[in-house]
Parts: sequence; structure tokens; C-alpha cells
Amino acid sequence: MNFKQFLLSGLAVALLGSAGANVFSNQAEAASYGAYEFRDYDVTAKENLKNLLNASSYYKAMAKESGARFYQNKLNQELHFAKKQQNASNDSQVVTAINRLSAVYNEVFQIHLQTEKGSSDVQSKKTELQNLIIKANSLLTESHHSMNQDEAQLKKTVEQAKTVLNQAQPGYELVNAISSVQQGIKNVEQYKAFVNHR
Repeated sequence: MNFKQFLLSGLAVALLGSAGANVFSNQAEAASYGAYEFRDYDVTAKENLKNLLNASSYYKAMAKESGARFYQNKLNQELHFAKKQQNASNDSQVVTAINRLSAVYNEVFQIHLQTEKGSSDVQSKKTELQNLIIKANSLLTESHHSMNQDEAQLKKTVEQAKTVLNQAQPGYELVNAISSVQQGIKNVEQYKAFVNHR
């Protein structure tokens, strides 16, 4: 699992957890900035689509908050289409529904970022990530010259997180960087606790 995939694995927990969605364990960043594929190759296409539909309440709330009737209608249309494909016998129909739903989810999220609440959310997340980077750096300072695998991974994660932090308009990557640094800190802390109790 590469760094991008590792970051994206935290997406469901960070953004969709309240909607009861399962964690999408292997999401890939799409070519265009801010757009993500929600195809999870670790589960069947039908299970993947079910997970996406379970997350719909989160996106409905964002679309409603934005006041953009166009995106509210578009989201409802794609959800209606996706629900009809849930029991399709042909997997390609299910994957089409996944792709279409992914696209509208991305659009709704980008609109959300342009709202006052979305802008406030981003600033709050930036502050949270900055504080996590400070905490991670203090942990790494204690490591002196020799680094174990967890510490080396955390150092790499922090560098990637700094890049995300410096983006003009961070989207999903900001939320996922937070999850990634949190996990890296946890791994290092667990390792240090293990070493200290040996």
C-alpha cells in the first residue's frame, strides 16, 4: 500500500464515520486534483456500492448546507440510479454506479469547501494537522540517530503532511493527512511503550 492509498484508507473514518460507512481500505487518488475514486478492490463491487450508499447522508447534509439546489438534485438522481444498480447481475453496471456516485460525491465536497462552514472546517483541520506535526516532530527528536521502521514511516508521513498543508486549497488530502499522522504517532508511541517495558 503506497502513501496515497494509506492516507485514503482513513477517509471513511475521518469523513464518513458518522454515516455508518465501512472503511474503504484501498481507495486511489484520481488523476484530477481533489477527485477520488471510491472503488474498493478488497470487496465485491456490490459491497463497495452498499458502503457508498451508506455514506450518502453525509453528502446530502453537505449539499443542503451549500444551498446549491443543482447539486442537491444531481446527488439525489445519482443515488436513485445507484440504488437501482445494487442488485444488477452485471458487475459493470454496479461499477458504473460506483463511478457516477464517486463523481458527484467529489463535486459536493468541493462545493462544501466553498461555503463558510466548509472554509471554517478547512481552517480547523489545518490547525489540527499543524499541532499533530509538532507532536510528531517532538517524538522524532527523542529518537536521536537511530530510527526504527515506525519512526522512519512517521518522518515520511510528516513530510507528506507538510506538503498537503501548503496547498492553496486542500481537500480530502487534508483530512486524510490528519488520520495518517495520528496513526503514525500512535505506532511510534506504542513502540516506545513496548521498548520501555522490556
